[in-house]
Formats: sequence, C-alpha cells, structure tokens
Amino acid sequence: MPSCTRCSFRNVEGARFCGNCGAPVLVHQKVKRGAVGIALTITAFLIVWLLVRVFSRDYSSWSQGGASKFDWTEFEKNFGIQANSETTPNDGFNPDSNESFTPYLLSKNPYKWKGHSGILNTQYTTGIWPNGNISQVAGYGVRFARMLDEQTAVYDVMTVNFSYLSSPFPNGQIAVIVPNSTPPDPQKQWKVLVEGPVTGTNAFGATMNVTVVKFEGYYEPPVPTPTTAPTATTAEAGQSNTMQPFTSADGRFSVLFPGPPTQSSQPIRQTTGETTMVYKFSANGDNGNAKYTAEYADYAPDSVAVSPQAFLQVDENFVVTGKTLLTDAVIDLDGIPGRSYAIIDSKGYKYSIHEFMDGTRFYQLSVITPKGYTATQTDQFMNSFRIQ
Repeated sequence: MPSCTRCSFRNVEGARFCGNCGAPVLVHQKVKRGAVGIALTITAFLIVWLLVRVFSRDYSSWSQGGASKFDWTEFEKNFGIQANSETTPNDGFNPDSNESFTPYLLSKNPYKWKGHSGILNTQYTTGIWPNGNISQVAGYGVRFARMLDEQTAVYDVMTVNFSYLSSPFPNGQIAVIVPNSTPPDPQKQWKVLVEGPVTGTNAFGATMNVTVVKFEGYYEPPVPTPTTAPTATTAEAGQSNTMQPFTSADGRFSVLFPGPPTQSSQPIRQTTGETTMVYKFSANGDNGNAKYTAEYADYAPDSVAVSPQAFLQVDENFVVTGKTLLTDAVIDLDGIPGRSYAIIDSKGYKYSIHEFMDGTRFYQLSVITPKGYTATQTDQFMNSFRIQ
C-alpha cells in the first residue's frame, strides 16, 4: 500500500493521489523496496561465498562420490611429477621400519610423518565417535578414485561417523606414487614412504594440501614356520608338548605355555594420538607347528570411552578384516568382559583368539597354526588364563 509523502496516509494499491490530503502519491516507494531486496540477496550470496572459501579448507570438501575437486594439474606442477617419469622426489625408504600409519591421520597431518617409512594400514576404516575420539572398524580405509597419470593413483580416505552410524564416506584424499599403472590393492597393507604434503587449489580456488606417499610393496605380517617333526633344537628350547605355568607380575596374569615364553614389546598409537606399549609373551608348541601368545596393553581412559564389549568388537573387526570368520562368541572371565573368535587368512593360517577388557587394560590370547594343522593344546592354553 503506497504512503503519502506529505501526511503519511496509507492509500489503497494503485492510488495516484492521497485520499486524505490530495497530494500525489509517489509510486517509486514500491520500487525502492524491491531494490533493497535485491541488494540484500546479493549481500547474502557474497557472505555465503566467503564462508565457503573459508570452510572449503576442510578436506571433506575435496571429494564427493569419488569425483575429485582438487586441481591435480596444479599438483603436478608443484610436485614435479610428469607422466612416465622414472624418478621420484624422495628415495629414502627404510624397508626395516614397521612404523604404522592410518590413511585418515596421514591425510589430516601430512607434515608429521614426512620422510617416514612404514606400513599404511589400509585394511580398516577410521570411525569417529561423538566425543571426537577415533578408532578403527571393519572396512577398507581407502577407496580408489582414479589414476592421475601412469605413476600416480588418487584414493579417497574413508571414515564412519558413529554420531549417526553413517556408511563409510570420503573424508580426504591421498596420492600414491606407483611403479606402474596398477593402483595398489586396499585389501592388503602397504609399505610406503611418506613424501609429505603438496599444494594445490580446490574448486573454490582455496589453497589445499594433499598427502603424497610412495608405494614400496605389500606388507606381509610374520607367521610361524611349520615343521614336520620334533628336533633337538625345539626340545632344548622348551617347545615340548608339556604345558608349564607362567606368571607375569607386571601383566597381572597367569597362563600355561608349552614352554618358557619369549618376551617382546612394541609401541602402538591410541585413538587419542598417544603411544602405549604392547607386551607379548610367546612360545612355540606342537613341535613348532603352533604359536601360543599372550599379550596386554594399557589404554588411556579417553581411548576406551565406550563399553568394554564395544571396544572388543572394534578390535575384533580390525583383526577379522580381510580374513574369514569361523566362530564368534561373547564370553567372560570371572565377570571380566571378553570375546572368543576364530579366523582363517588367505594363506590358510588359522587364528584362535580370546580377548578381555579389564578396565583400561586389554588382554589377548592367540594360537596360530598353518593350513591343515590343528593345535593340540589350544583349549588348555585358553582355559588356564587367569587375571590376578
């Protein structure tokens, strides 16, 4: 309704003269409002565009449905890789390093492991919990997207959000330098050299970094070598069929081993980013055809901020990935939550496993045997385990 500029009387739509004072009514008032609306719309669009420029630095905006938004032409120019190139920027690979990386952490912080050699655990997906902690769950951690050139494969980094139990979705990318045009298989663990970050631009023109790794082959975990008959060496080493009691004061457990166990330890990375030690005690039995192992590790409370069974299920999912699950059951040991399961890998090795979660301490018992062999002391070993 147009208003009179003299007396401010609101006149009916379409009136040219004021019905109160007779003065002309200016119809441009309506036009003015329309111009203000257009200006507000343009301003809102500019604000949204600026926000997109800022928040597009989150790696999750790089990939949607496997279609990369990263300017890989800029990637080639900055990294110095051309098709059919026979050289790579860094040749400092250490084949003896067993340092472990996850695709998710590498994609988020390419600077931390630059120049490091180790094992890229592509056999499981990173899960993000409501409290911000991360853990590893069943599923492959990367998904092949495309070949950038004959020597560079691009992979989406897959994650699962436990806040709403999502399916695995792309949440970043890594570039993998390969010796030929064959992209590495995500169903196997990779031996890699972390080349570090390289700079490019995304679809909105924002500067982005992507992690580059050099594929050095597949990692095969060590397995026990079967023997066909007992030898003096195994007998002298205590690897007989007679079970012997063993107690670990620091580990607060006791168990029967087929001989004196050897002790080893190795660091692992927790979901909080901190490092803890895994302590292992192993002995060969069944004339060297079976390996019996008891191990434990103490986790930070934030790393196990879920129910004990949920933690054990996540660990089982990780172990089972890429293998065939034979049996699976929920158990307990004097009220301590546990799980029992058995699996077979692609080479026919069988793993019989018991796991327990006592507060923040994790225990695992395992018996590994080669294809076609059945361990004779598995039940005795498992049933003898006690937590003190």
